Amino acid sequence: MNNLRQLQIEDVVCDLTNVKRQHSAETRAHICDFLNDTMDIVFPPDTRSQVTDTTQYPFNAIGQLVVKFPNGKTYTSTATLIDETHVLTAAHNVYGADIGGQATQVFFIPARNGDKMPYGYVAASKFFFPRAYKDLNLPSPLENDGAIEGFSHYENDFAVVRLKKPVVNPSLPMGVPTDEQLEENQASLSGYSSDKPKGTMWTAHGAVTTEDYGLITHKIDTFMGGNGSSLVMKFDEIFGLTIAGIHVASSSDQKCSVAVRLTRKRLIKILEWTLAP
Repeated sequence: MNNLRQLQIEDVVCDLTNVKRQHSAETRAHICDFLNDTMDIVFPPDTRSQVTDTTQYPFNAIGQLVVKFPNGKTYTSTATLIDETHVLTAAHNVYGADIGGQATQVFFIPARNGDKMPYGYVAASKFFFPRAYKDLNLPSPLENDGAIEGFSHYENDFAVVRLKKPVVNPSLPMGVPTDEQLEENQASLSGYSSDKPKGTMWTAHGAVTTEDYGLITHKIDTFMGGNGSSLVMKFDEIFGLTIAGIHVASSSDQKCSVAVRLTRKRLIKILEWTLAP
């Protein structure tokens, strides 16, 4: 009971179940055709490679988010299954102070591959993110070419989206690596870069650096639409591939990209959200 009270006080919970929407061929076409045209940083040389079979693990745990905001615009981003009914992403993918506030419609397309949606698409029923993120009224990377300034302010830029029905694909486990594990292992970043053919998934690898504020910086190639992607590492042979962080955006002043690091406190919060009513 105490955990639930704390959740209500400290976090933002948005219920989408009362939002009227039409699930039709027109809706499906809109989801399939939508393409965001803003950008992010690609560090030359571009090392991204296309995932041609998205139904293979771990790529079948990754999907595209299609999100509508009160400003009337629709944006795409990336999210990762952490269980059958929850995906992990960035908070700015569901909330933007400068684009109207909380998202009004959210769809998840697991393992999308161009015009193919091998597992269909699922509407979201609810999403959770830290109230501390909302209180800062930060500029949304969705409206700023995928770039941010003063990346330390984005330490609470993570969210969980609850799906209306389960996706039976495998999920990716989450972990809390040490500084040494982070800096001694390569990380991968897989998502839906909007500079590539619409709806295609691309992946790249690279080193990461630990920073203050529980953040990670990296120069793994990505692009707008890949925000919310999980930084995936294999730092434990027992657990195998594990989510170590959530990619947020590129820092225009630091000339790098930034991700929210999974810490014990954040992991507990994420698990609380998945168990909340």
